[in-house]
Amino acid sequence: METISVSQLKAHLSEELRKVEAGASILVLDHKREVAILVPVKPKEEEEFWLPREIKPFVFIEHEPFSTIDPMMYLEEDRADRC
Repeated sequence: METISVSQLKAHLSEELRKVEAGASILVLDHKREVAILVPVKPKEEEEFWLPREIKPFVFIEHEPFSTIDPMMYLEEDRADRC
C-alpha cells in the first residue's frame, strides 16, 4: 500500500485520486501518524448487497380508505360560513 502525507495529498489530490480510481489503496499520514486510507469505491451493482434481488425496490399496494367521510363536504361547509 502506498503512503502519502497530508501536505503531499493536498498538493497532488487529483493525481492521487486517479490512482485510487485505477485500483490503488493509499495510506494517508499526518506527521507519521496514520489518519486515513483511500480505497476505490465498489461499482454500483455490488453496493446493492442489502437488497435481495427477488425484492423490488418499490411496490405500490393500494389500500382501502381509512374513512368514508368526504372531506369536500367539510370544506364546502366551512367556506359557506365565510360568505
